[in-house]
Amino acid sequence: MELLVVGSCTDKKDVQDCPRSVSQADFDDPATLLRREADLRRWALPAVQLYMGWKHNDMMKGVNAIRDKFGTARCAVRIICRTC
Repeated sequence: MELLVVGSCTDKKDVQDCPRSVSQADFDDPATLLRREADLRRWALPAVQLYMGWKHNDMMKGVNAIRDKFGTARCAVRIICRTC
């Protein structure tokens, strides 16, 4: 069994002390984007740790139950995100 669980991003994220997230304007210039990514590297988290909304938390409980029973490699997670 191989399963792909797709979730959406949430507005609630674990970035309380982050000065400013990457904006759409940052993507307009590759040099600016590289600089912004470097500035924010210490706040980079995998999506499964970044999102904190109740929908994400409930989804991850289910994912973890599947992984516990069938193994981590059997269940992948992808987050679909728009500019939040």
